[in-house]
Amino acid sequence: MNIFFTDDELKSIPQRTNAGSGFYWNLLGQASKISANPGLHSENGTEYYHHVFESVCTVAAAYRIKKETQNAAWLRTTALSLAAMTEDQWIGPWFRDHISKPSRGHLETAHLSMALALSLDMAEDVFSESEKEEIRTTLKTKAIAQCKEWMKNAGHVTNWRCILLAGAAVAAAVLKDKETLEFALAEYKRCCDFFQPDGTYGESLQYEGYAAWGMMMTYEALVRSMPEKLSELSIPYVGLAKWTASSLIANRPVSGWGDMPRPRTVNFNDSGAIAATHPDILLQIASRAKNSNPDDAALAKYLFDELYSKQPSQGPFDRSSFGFIPRYGFMTLCFLGSAAEAASPEKLNVPLTHRFSCGAAIARNSWQSEGSLLAMSSIPEALHCTGHLHADLNSITVAYDGEVLLADPGHCCYRNVIHKYETSTQAHNTCVFFTENGKMIEQETAPSRKLDASPVRRPGRHLITARINDLSVFANDAAEAYGAPLTEFTRICIAAGKHAVFVIDRINSSKELKTSWNWLANNRDGELEYKVFPERMVFRRGQSGMKFFVVSESGALTKNMTSAFVHDAYHPLPAQNGEGRSGSGLVFSWTEPKAVSGARTTIYGLALDSYGSSAGWHFRNPEKNIVGLEAPGAAFTWTVKINESSIEISDSSSGRNYLLDTKNWKLSETK
Repeated sequence: MNIFFTDDELKSIPQRTNAGSGFYWNLLGQASKISANPGLHSENGTEYYHHVFESVCTVAAAYRIKKETQNAAWLRTTALSLAAMTEDQWIGPWFRDHISKPSRGHLETAHLSMALALSLDMAEDVFSESEKEEIRTTLKTKAIAQCKEWMKNAGHVTNWRCILLAGAAVAAAVLKDKETLEFALAEYKRCCDFFQPDGTYGESLQYEGYAAWGMMMTYEALVRSMPEKLSELSIPYVGLAKWTASSLIANRPVSGWGDMPRPRTVNFNDSGAIAATHPDILLQIASRAKNSNPDDAALAKYLFDELYSKQPSQGPFDRSSFGFIPRYGFMTLCFLGSAAEAASPEKLNVPLTHRFSCGAAIARNSWQSEGSLLAMSSIPEALHCTGHLHADLNSITVAYDGEVLLADPGHCCYRNVIHKYETSTQAHNTCVFFTENGKMIEQETAPSRKLDASPVRRPGRHLITARINDLSVFANDAAEAYGAPLTEFTRICIAAGKHAVFVIDRINSSKELKTSWNWLANNRDGELEYKVFPERMVFRRGQSGMKFFVVSESGALTKNMTSAFVHDAYHPLPAQNGEGRSGSGLVFSWTEPKAVSGARTTIYGLALDSYGSSAGWHFRNPEKNIVGLEAPGAAFTWTVKINESSIEISDSSSGRNYLLDTKNWKLSETK
């Protein structure tokens, strides 16, 4: 009896409905293409470790649906070649640990294990009895053994544990290995604590997708093998749907990636810019959580429909299981027929402004891409997993009508020399500081969390996240992340309606420091237009524009521009599509003329509008502590008045007035 892709799931495949026909026929077509040539091959430069799961499982699932000779022959030859690999080959690429004994597996081991196990599960009849025994022996002595050995020796919380666990659990389910299944049950419960209380994840949006994918495979291995244990298991990543929805900037074609739309998301830390949650995970949430978490399930189905259902043939399909660019897998066909009814964020009353437990704070003026979005890397709650962080506290991302203007760098191949730079403070839309002798002070991130230890605190203080009407406010003090002599770096971000953003930075130091503000403009395809003036900048991309003003108590700021990087998506090899070239990001640095001590305030005003209309915005500074952004033709003005312990905010178009209490950190509407 099949563990994965059961008879009931096979019968329920909605191949003749609009919802499922594309995935059904595309999977069969993909399988024919893969099996037309011997071996594991990719048209996109990935090594076989990275697409072995996709290739093998696609052909195995197609064979499960239609027992075609070509697929059977390819699957048999490929699976047996995996089974015949040496113990050393199962460890992974050359840069993994090939010295420790007993041998320890790695991510690649887990993907090999699941691929080989699922080939046996979904296509058992293509193998002879002796071949099946060879595969079982390999799964037991190489796959499961190496995955468990890594877990035995790993002492820190990391997404790796979720993946190595899946490698052991899926193989154990197929082998009916009760001892390993009991081990996997206990480890699954342990790994549930790797996720934040709200279902987000400390590392990044992309890495939650990867960790959740491993947990999904383990969950399915357990409940399909031991259905009596279902009541003991939870799905700790159901909140991923809300985080993905809030992070979605646009879903449209991206230059260099073909004519089909791709999701563009807020991508703090190590996270791809053109990736969203794996469709298999969304459908698992939509299916498995529809009773326990109906809103999350409905939203997950909505995201699946919006991001994936209209273009099932869209690739690449060779880096999905690793979470680099997620595309659907065979599990989509398993879950699609039982998924909840879709419901949009508006229908579910998902808040437009929200700070997630992981620290991502996002304010939108609408749920449509034709609007503005401000995101901030906020001080998180205690983090349950701390890998893949960037030193980016107080950094912001700004988008208008689906076009990213101020970007996050994302991440490139980890064996690239620029990766260290792109994780640093200076690569983000936040501040660095210089001592009198020119030493740069950047942020520290957070230490690793030891297994079963308490969650880890990231340095700094979250002060407020609030929304009233169309006004949103974020504030954090990140000084602790830099250390002495900086005593305060409070950044207050105010998103006012669709068009206005104010960034107010209060900086204090016990010794003389020179502050430098870095602003990373999105020039990923060379299409950024920019102009720099003494007191302002103008950015235009596509049909969107931003006028960028500054006034500082430190006087006129010096300006500089550096060519940097903005990446679309991670690739495990360097110089591949998705890795930004030099100049794909432009860092505009505005720096205090000299090092000073004590308190000072600098205010930036960002006017967001269409390409042409952005030129008509004006910055008003009638008094030292009053600034305003005036719309074209003086149609309306957002005004900010900064007092000693409060900030007054007014909107001339609605007549509304607000007070931000900066002592007790409360936002209220006033008469």
